[in-house]
Amino acid sequence: MVLLEMIPPLTILSVGLFFTRRFTKALKIPLKAYEVFLSSFVMGMAALVIPFIAIGVLFPNWLGRFVYSYLAFGSGYFVVATIRFLPNLAANFDEVLMKTKQYKGSSELDLEYVAKASSFAALIGYLFILAISPPRGWDALHFYYSHALVFFISEKIPIINPLNLIPVFKPPLVSILLSYTFFSAGLDAANYLPFLFLLGVVFSIYGYLQETYPNTELQWVSVSVFLAMPITYFLIYEWAYYQDLPIAFFYGVTFYFLSKLQNSNKMTSKAFWIVLLIFALGLAPLTKMSGYALFFVYLIAIKVPKHVNLLQIIVFVIITGFLARRAATEIHVLVSAAVLVIALFVVLLLATRQDRATLGELTGYLIPVILGFLPGLAWLYRMIFVIPGTKEFLLNTYYRSKNAQIQWKWSGIAIPEVTTYIENAHRATALSSVLILFTGSLFVAPWLLAKLAGLRELLKEEKGKQLIIFGSSFLLLWTAYFSNVSARYLTALLMPFSIIIGKGVVCLFNFIGSRSSKKGRQISFILFLLLGYGGVYPFYPFELVLENIHVRYYLFHKEMWRTLLYVFMFTLIMFLLAVFKPNGRVSRAGFNQLGRLLLLILIVTPALGQVSLIAYSGFSIQEYQTKWVYDYRETITELSEILQSVAKPDEITITVNAPGLEFFSQRPVLDLMTITETNITGYLNDKNTTRLLSRLDNANVRYVVTLRQEHDFYPAFIQQYFFLTLFKYTVSGYLADLIYTNDEFALYRLHSSGPRIGPSALVLKSCNSSWIALQDPTPYSGFEENEDGFYLLLDLSYFPGIVQYSIDFKIRYSLGDVVKRSFWENNTVEGTSFATTAEVLIHQLDCNNLTLEYFYSESIFSTADGNEWKIIFKTVDNGRSIQFINGVPLVGDYLETEYLIVPLTANNA
Repeated sequence: MVLLEMIPPLTILSVGLFFTRRFTKALKIPLKAYEVFLSSFVMGMAALVIPFIAIGVLFPNWLGRFVYSYLAFGSGYFVVATIRFLPNLAANFDEVLMKTKQYKGSSELDLEYVAKASSFAALIGYLFILAISPPRGWDALHFYYSHALVFFISEKIPIINPLNLIPVFKPPLVSILLSYTFFSAGLDAANYLPFLFLLGVVFSIYGYLQETYPNTELQWVSVSVFLAMPITYFLIYEWAYYQDLPIAFFYGVTFYFLSKLQNSNKMTSKAFWIVLLIFALGLAPLTKMSGYALFFVYLIAIKVPKHVNLLQIIVFVIITGFLARRAATEIHVLVSAAVLVIALFVVLLLATRQDRATLGELTGYLIPVILGFLPGLAWLYRMIFVIPGTKEFLLNTYYRSKNAQIQWKWSGIAIPEVTTYIENAHRATALSSVLILFTGSLFVAPWLLAKLAGLRELLKEEKGKQLIIFGSSFLLLWTAYFSNVSARYLTALLMPFSIIIGKGVVCLFNFIGSRSSKKGRQISFILFLLLGYGGVYPFYPFELVLENIHVRYYLFHKEMWRTLLYVFMFTLIMFLLAVFKPNGRVSRAGFNQLGRLLLLILIVTPALGQVSLIAYSGFSIQEYQTKWVYDYRETITELSEILQSVAKPDEITITVNAPGLEFFSQRPVLDLMTITETNITGYLNDKNTTRLLSRLDNANVRYVVTLRQEHDFYPAFIQQYFFLTLFKYTVSGYLADLIYTNDEFALYRLHSSGPRIGPSALVLKSCNSSWIALQDPTPYSGFEENEDGFYLLLDLSYFPGIVQYSIDFKIRYSLGDVVKRSFWENNTVEGTSFATTAEVLIHQLDCNNLTLEYFYSESIFSTADGNEWKIIFKTVDNGRSIQFINGVPLVGDYLETEYLIVPLTANNA
């Protein structure tokens, strides 16, 4: 099974390796091992993704042939490459063993050794997490996995996804890679794709530092910092199949390729790195909308001639002005101030930068932008001109402002709220939002001193300034657009941010080096990294350690001053350990034992949590997945199996917040949380239950899934969705029958459309035409109540001319005792139903409104005979009326409809 799951990533690398070798052999360019990986991965993806989109959109009949041809070529070349390079691999392995032996027993184990040990352990730990985990992630299951399954089944890229019933709007790279795994290895074989992107970020960090700072200690410290950050853990554990890890890779590898281009002297080398930049820049916008921002960041970061630098600054200032205004009116005035501060910082760096490019070099930098933007431009064109509403959505999201006034009140989040998650917990306050990189929980607040030291050191060097410009330009965009949305969108900064912290760590430890022992420095650095891993579940503030993890992340940011106090305390402890030298009271041997113990803890930490969970599950991977992976829990997998067994492949289910239901069941599911930009909720709140059922029936909607109290989202479901007619009357049993339930979900099958309670049971009949049901345009205009009774107002203005009408009036009743409690308490009445019909002919109707008045008395509900139900039809303008008295005896319950044509009781009517 593992070998099968390895086929997709290995074949992508093999195809890329084929093209890499063709280029390097023709241009005579030597590459290091990590450069071979990066170039092969980028070229392999480009060779798959770009043709996949073109063929899937334009020539869908050929898509399957292309994918299988790609798979066959990649598999064949993998065999050839393995045989050819096996001797080199053996030699490299021997070299690694020799270097390992050099460390064995050595007392000179410094930061580099600790960083290497931590990095390798973290990579193995993350690989282990990926290997044992099933498909997961809210966005991934609703969008990327769902789209990928449709690409695989239909062998094309449709406009509307028939599984989730939404447009294929999101950039498709992740879905295409997932779809490729379905073609090549099955639906459960995508485990190792995210690991390629993780390695890609690691090699981008390592390669850039190898190119610009040939200091192996700095390289490995920066890599270990990246792997120890909580955001990296969550990228693997929860968001592995999101777009964020790939976008982190494309931002990082683009900057690395740019540095290689800038430092290359030969034209052949420059040509090679330009080609790779074209592919990296071209794939970024096909990965995520923020991939388009990479072109802006790239153009600000590149070196330009002196006379072009002024234009670069002017354009940047104009864009900054727009972003600052938008932040002030859409988010908060403090966010706008942060935008201006970041922009001023970047402008100062641009104005004082000494490195300049010639016009020839500038041309080389611009070619990747021009050619790389074409794939993204093609996809953007498709979205705007093929998918309705895309243009308006993009304009509203990125350009237009909803508000004209400056926002002085922070619209953050609060506890308790079911919408408060790890990724948006930084929104607790405006200050915690704009300072997220420095004091945010996902970015390890106790590393604050190292972050500041790293910034200070990099600002001294031209190459450091370019790195900071690159990162600050994206931070500017995030702050203006998404500082009140998600910290996950900051993954584009992981490569430069890790280098900044790594630079700060090395600087700090060099500063205290003369005052410390080597062992003390090691222990201090181990604790430094453990603070990162420990931030996955913030263990401070200590007094709140037993709170829910999402609540803890919120409180971490809400209690800013208390957090900074802990930051100071941890920094002081690490400094004291670094300078501590054993004396007679504390033996050197004991201090060494402490160092080894902490190193062991550091090495086992990345995989320790998952190992313990598997052990608790009896070492059963299946039990671990259903028990501990939230999106793959037993309640959702069971529901998916039931839905697959009862629903036909084209029958649609409506639900709220059930990610993966469409993928696991392979049945169409409309999840209302995925379509917040539409007015579908108004459609489903139609009080005319007959019309509602008829519309759902015509749309082939057959099932409804509601949430139960054990579901985490249940309070929000009750508050935001349960008021809809569809859910309210589904749960009551009026519109649907319950066919399955578990602790979190209830599955209902809708009744077939037919005569129902509600205005559609009132049918207008013209004497000289066919029946006209009260469908669209609806004549229902309101429902009123006064001391005399209930009034149902019908708008007849759309009927042409003065004609004769007759009214067929049908009401459904439930027989039984009077129930004086409300529907919201889910009370039902046992009994049977019947219908009564009253018909009145109105001659020469000469007004646009007709009022039906319902008079009743207390006696209607107290006796079974002698009661009259009186219905009066009259024209509103002159009071003329024709009265019809229907003497049907009733023992009344209430009508099962929100119109309440018959009151609940005479008292509460």
